Amino acid sequence: MGVGPFIRMVGVAGLAAEYGHHLAGYRRLARPFLLLQLKCFGCGFLAYQLLFIWLPKLNAGGGSVTETVLRAQTHDRIYLWTHAWHMIESHPLLGVGPMHYAWYPNNMAAHPHNSLVQLACEWGLPATGLILFFLGYGLFQWLKRFNANTLKAAPESEQVLAVVLFFTVVASGFYSLVDGVIVMPLSQVMMAVVLGLMLGFYQQNVVPSPRRPLSDLIHRLFAGVVLVVLVWSVLPELLPRILGDYDMIPTGYQVVGPRFWQEGGISHTEGF
Repeated sequence: MGVGPFIRMVGVAGLAAEYGHHLAGYRRLARPFLLLQLKCFGCGFLAYQLLFIWLPKLNAGGGSVTETVLRAQTHDRIYLWTHAWHMIESHPLLGVGPMHYAWYPNNMAAHPHNSLVQLACEWGLPATGLILFFLGYGLFQWLKRFNANTLKAAPESEQVLAVVLFFTVVASGFYSLVDGVIVMPLSQVMMAVVLGLMLGFYQQNVVPSPRRPLSDLIHRLFAGVVLVVLVWSVLPELLPRILGDYDMIPTGYQVVGPRFWQEGGISHTEGF
């Protein structure tokens, strides 16, 4: 957890240095945004030094702070990635299945804390290659639409939004190489929000095609059915928590179905 934000900042800085000559307009437009990030980083670093380093020292070790999430070692990531590499070697084409990294338990985590490695070991190398191709193509189209020339005459709000969305996706991509960004519920929701904003912003000036009532009705019905199924599937677990009836929430039960987080398991034989 301590390594991820640092890797994210280094990755974005490296991207800016590598492609700065192609994104000269972004460099100019992004200067206020990047300066704000540097200010936040500086304030956070000073606050960390004050609260977790200097105050405990001034208090002669009598403070309540015993440790922080900042870690200097990376052996745990190496262990998880090595575990995933064995899966890739054994199942290079189709992988072991979505979220099946946890099929073979290990002593650390249920996912490899690396989006690229997780896609390769769970979905297979061909699927990972396709996903990377579409992601790269999407970023290329984004920069083709929103660059120094196209943003020059755009309102300031659109300039800021284009820069912020681009750097958000790039930073999240680098962060996902050292943490479970694609499996954590909160980051999944934020990822959907950011991608939705990008799609809406990209298509805001696209002339809509003529509406076809039948096609529109089918889309609405399909979305409604999906929503009902999703709500119905989680309702038995969600309803007691909403109503506050904690006596209905099961505790100490054994889960024998597909694994989700720390509960559940899938019967299997040893070996990949």
